[in-house]
Amino acid sequence: MIKGPLLGELEQAVLNYLWDNGKSDAKSIHKTLGKKRGISLNTIQSTLERLFSKRLLERAKISYAYVYDTAIERGELINIWLNNMIKALKTSKNEVMLSAFVDLTSDIDITHLQELEELIKKKRAQLDD
Repeated sequence: MIKGPLLGELEQAVLNYLWDNGKSDAKSIHKTLGKKRGISLNTIQSTLERLFSKRLLERAKISYAYVYDTAIERGELINIWLNNMIKALKTSKNEVMLSAFVDLTSDIDITHLQELEELIKKKRAQLDD
């Protein structure tokens, strides 16, 4: 069970690359991410190994190289993080946390706030059934 490991900025960038582009090897990831950042192929390989050991990536050996793919969907990982954060911050004054969440959602984009409203409606309907 993944408990929502903390991730560094490069680990997040690698996961986003794989979510956006699908399976890939270290050289391909380095070509896109590593060169822009001025980091070596070894750094990308180490990052992939850390993500694999955190069980966030799967890998298969093809010829002489590993091909990596995500072991978890982006939304699933975000859900784990949010649930862990909410549990850690839960107090008798949940309105502070909820208010902060609504502020964050609306700061991103007004359409996200509308999506949140729709999700709340759907969840209420499920609970009423």
